[in-house]
This record gives sequence, structure tokens and C-alpha cells, in this order.
Amino acid sequence: MIESKQSRILPLAANLISHSHYFPGRTRLFNLFTNRLKFTPGWVRHHKGFSWFIDSPHAQQMYLYSCEPFTSKVLSKLSSKASHFLDIGANRGWYSILLKNRNNKLVIHAFEPDQKIFQVLEKNLYQFGNFDDSFHTEHCGVGESIG
Repeated sequence: MIESKQSRILPLAANLISHSHYFPGRTRLFNLFTNRLKFTPGWVRHHKGFSWFIDSPHAQQMYLYSCEPFTSKVLSKLSSKASHFLDIGANRGWYSILLKNRNNKLVIHAFEPDQKIFQVLEKNLYQFGNFDDSFHTEHCGVGESIG
């Protein structure tokens, strides 16, 4: 993996954002900052210890904001005692990778209906290094009705 300017700046920004407390104008300041970052597709090491493939400006924002920090924190705590995790609407695999990073024995079933995003999901999970019987991906939606 070739280190780019983005691969050096994004981890620092993500760490800063995740550790800063709320203050008036925080969201506007961070949006201004992230909008000025040049987007370049590629792998970036996350400050939580794993690499993440950034394929779009949306994925870059997910990376920077650590995908809903409160939810990530709650799921991380719950995953330590869990044996299975269903990642429905897995998107690029943020929660699957985060929780597998916390509990290596966790069996993960990730579902993503969008073909393009599903390919990125698999790319992210494969690079994690232990894509074995504990990771299961399905290119489909999960819901009560069709549509």
C-alpha cells in the first residue's frame, strides 16, 4: 500500500473528531474541514486499528466520523459477550470490522443489496485478514416485504 497525503491526514482527523467534545459550531467546523479534504480512492489505516477502503466522499465522511460514535460504542461493548452479529444493510462493513476487531471469535453475517457497495464491503472484509468461516456476506436485502 502506497502511503498518500490522504492516508496520513485522515487518521489524524478521525482521531481528533472522535475525541473532541461537543461545542457550538463543532459540526459546521468539521464539515468545513472534511469538505476541503481532497477525495482520493484508496486504503487508509483507521485510528481504531484497521484499514478501510475509501471509495467515495461519503465513505470518507463515514471514516472520519466513525459511523455514529454512540452506536459504535454500544455495539462494541455488547460484542464482547456475543457469538454472532447480523449486519443488515452492512454498507461498507464498518460495524462488522469494528466488532470483529473487538471480538475475534464473533461470527458475522453481513447483508448488502447494492452491488457496487457490496463489492467494497467484501474488499474491506477480505483485507481485514481473517475472512474465513466467521465472515458471511450476502448480496441481498433483508426485510419484511419485497421492494
